[in-house]
Amino acid sequence: MGSQDFSVPSLERLAESGCRVEAVVTRPDRPAGRGRKLRSTPVKAAAVSRGILYLEPASVKSPELLAEMEKLNPDFIVVAAYGGILPGSLLRLPRRGCLGVHPSLLPLYRGANPIRWALLQGEARTGVTIFELAEGIDTGRIILQRALEIRPDDDFGSLSARLAETGAELLVEALRLFASGKTDFPAQEGPATDAPMFSRENEKLDWSLPAGKVNNWIRALGPYPGAHVFYREKRLKILAARVVPGPRNPAPGLLSESHPEGKSVRVACGEGFLDLVRVQLEGGKPVEIQDFLRGHSLKPGERLGEP
Repeated sequence: MGSQDFSVPSLERLAESGCRVEAVVTRPDRPAGRGRKLRSTPVKAAAVSRGILYLEPASVKSPELLAEMEKLNPDFIVVAAYGGILPGSLLRLPRRGCLGVHPSLLPLYRGANPIRWALLQGEARTGVTIFELAEGIDTGRIILQRALEIRPDDDFGSLSARLAETGAELLVEALRLFASGKTDFPAQEGPATDAPMFSRENEKLDWSLPAGKVNNWIRALGPYPGAHVFYREKRLKILAARVVPGPRNPAPGLLSESHPEGKSVRVACGEGFLDLVRVQLEGGKPVEIQDFLRGHSLKPGERLGEP
């Protein structure tokens, strides 16, 4: 069961490892893009390419899905970024159990957005946990864990891709543990933290924060949906930036200076500065700041913020 890009490596690694993948359960096609055409989930596309049966229930609680799953009579249900909480009827269905692939070191960052929250909090490392699904959100016994370093230039996209590959590898290892007869796994220990969904309001940059924290927002939201400000009444996504230490600033959001040859832009934060590296203007494509400046002027004293 999965829907997002993060889910695809787990499906592919299962299929390549010799496991018999009876079916894929994914979210239904949804309108996307400017034309609002229906778009399949990445997991559905992967299932189709491998000739695997796929199911697209409108609700994970639908009686029709439960009936289909009962016919399949699975040993395991594996969940990786599906986008819904399994009801008890599905948790109890497989003979061997339900396993989750979660991109954090549980019990840290339980919830829907562990990767974004780890970046937002400026963590130096995170990881992947394979765990048994139980009643509650990400609370079950831990099968395997592996830590990964968060690189200074990581954003959501790059970190998610690395965690997805690690999760796929660990998932196959976890199934081999079950095949060997191991059943004794530890409960989660230590304080738990939450990683709730982001809202559209979370996508607005707050220049009054210190530069390091502003940059964490940019990394957590990059490359999509992208943290944004407004440039002359148009939404400008800041996709990458570089922290420049400095004092407190009385007017956060002001362009404090430009490179003498017009090759970079520096923005004042509540403390310190950010040099913009990659941006995307509403209606345009992501570009390096040097390319953006060839067609747009950003002058010292101008403010990036609300329209």
